[in-house]
Amino acid sequence: MQYSNRFLLFAFAFSSWYHGFAQSYKIGTIDIYGNRKISSSNVLAHLRVKEADSITHENYKPADEAAKLEQIPGVKHATVSPICCDTAGNLMLFIGIAETDSFILNHRDAPVQDIQLPEEMITAYRNLNDQMEPAIQSGQAVEDDSQGYALLNYKPARNEQNKFITFANRDFTLLANVLKNSRYVEHRAAAAQIIAYSTNRKKVAENLIYSTNDPDEAVRNNSIRGLGVLADYLNRHPELKISIPTGSFIKMLNSIIWTDRNKAAMVLVKLSQDRDPKLLHKIKEQALASIIEMAGWKDRGHAFFAFVILGRISGVNEKSLVTKNFSADWAAETEAMVAKCHH
Repeated sequence: MQYSNRFLLFAFAFSSWYHGFAQSYKIGTIDIYGNRKISSSNVLAHLRVKEADSITHENYKPADEAAKLEQIPGVKHATVSPICCDTAGNLMLFIGIAETDSFILNHRDAPVQDIQLPEEMITAYRNLNDQMEPAIQSGQAVEDDSQGYALLNYKPARNEQNKFITFANRDFTLLANVLKNSRYVEHRAAAAQIIAYSTNRKKVAENLIYSTNDPDEAVRNNSIRGLGVLADYLNRHPELKISIPTGSFIKMLNSIIWTDRNKAAMVLVKLSQDRDPKLLHKIKEQALASIIEMAGWKDRGHAFFAFVILGRISGVNEKSLVTKNFSADWAAETEAMVAKCHH
């Protein structure tokens, strides 16, 4: 089943609040994940904010909040991710908790070469990031993924993405070199996003798969997001015979970093579309608890991918999953699927 881009935009069009948002935002929802022994109420008691509070970039530092949470006995690591924005324009706060015995992803060492992208590429990359908030707020953040890369409806953003097509097909070798070897995080992140616009699908897949193990969250985010869009394209073009390994994405479902979970679920929704029983069994075996808690996130858009995967594991009819996810009784629907998974 091909899901509408109305749902797929949740993996891309929502931006990290601390990437340029200066005004005051109200916290609409707080979701806690990763905690298995430490109660969510305990975590909430250690936060200095609650739902309906307003914060700004100047008065709220996610890293400071995470450090405070790491003082809770039994917490090894914590992450705090303010994500903009829900349908009412409010922030969504996602709190990741790694306990002393939690699984922690390991990434390769950061590259060290002194190479950068040309200024025109970095400028286009920054311009696209700057256009995300107005795209969301104007209701034009829906995108066309039919070509294997994302093209937003919002014209100022789409103009920058059209430049990416030229860059990716003209300077693929440079982009791949920067992505793998540059010591500059922003340049690797930009390369990850731009290289996905090449028409050489096989080389795109190879490079983005490599960079899903980058030590930087933004680089991984852009890489996995590009693979998610590409995976949908490959589902529609099996004659290309390009496969995307699933193992690393299943592991990312257990990450405490929100973008790892969000994008990994996006990719796995595409890769599990044919309901391969071996893949669904691996997800169930290695990440069922994470899928369940993600499917229960308060914002239904962000819960959508995990909800679909949970439905496939539990054997729910594909056509009913979207309706169930956005029904008034979604919590009951989730509980019913969880019960089926445990049988």
